[in-house]
Parts: sequence; C-alpha cells; structure tokens
Amino acid sequence: MHPFRRSSRSEPEVPASVEVSPDLSGLLKHVGAEEIPGADELLSCDELRESLAARGEGPLSLAAVGDIMLGGRLRRVIAEHGEDYPFAGVRPLLRTAEILVGNLEGPFAQVARRQERDFSYRVPPRLAGALARAGFSAMTLAN
Repeated sequence: MHPFRRSSRSEPEVPASVEVSPDLSGLLKHVGAEEIPGADELLSCDELRESLAARGEGPLSLAAVGDIMLGGRLRRVIAEHGEDYPFAGVRPLLRTAEILVGNLEGPFAQVARRQERDFSYRVPPRLAGALARAGFSAMTLAN
C-alpha cells in the first residue's frame, strides 16, 4: 500500500466509458486515468501529518521535489487560493526533510522575453516566500 493513500489499486478501476471532467482532460493526455487517485484515496493535510507521526521515523536527510510549476496556468489557481496553496497538502511531508531541494520550472522574473521553445515560464518573484514557507532550502532551475 502506498504510504500516503488510504488504499492501493491493483488494477485500473476507471473504465474508458467514464466521463472525465474537462479540468482533467488535459492531464489525461499525459497520465492514464488509472494513475489518478480518487479523492477518497488521498490523505488530508492533517491525516498526512498524523500518518507521518505514527510511523515514528526520524527526519529525512534530503528530499528532492521536481517540476514545481508556479507560473503558467497555475497563476489563476494561486490568485484564487493564495500563494501557499500549491504546497498546503504536502507541507507536513516537505517539512520532515533536513534539506529540501526543489526544481523550479522557470526563473523568478517580473518580465521575460518568450524563448523559442515549447515551454517557457516565468515565476512572479513574490512567490519566493511560498517556497521558503514550504521549507525549501535550495532550488534548481529547469526549462
């Protein structure tokens, strides 16, 4: 069983005939429906904190997180829910690491010239505080 899910799936349970929300249709181009856990399978932030405490494990020495997207389509979500929203559900897990390194998908910049590539992101500098509050010690840069 996955440590942060209520139950695990042995086989895909989402039949092809199931209607998918338009919000997930873009995601399903890259990830199979069977890979997306149902809401009843995921732990809340408090449940995650309790699960981690119940394990009695010591802190992680190093944790690395990839593909942190704080630009692009996430701007609308952050505007609606706040700067700390992207990390709210996993903050208890992130904070268990002595050193937390993340891979940011774009540079901090108010203005940036679009690059000739498929993906080109910039992250508003004001979001640096959200990374610090989530517990990140260092960031690498991708794209």
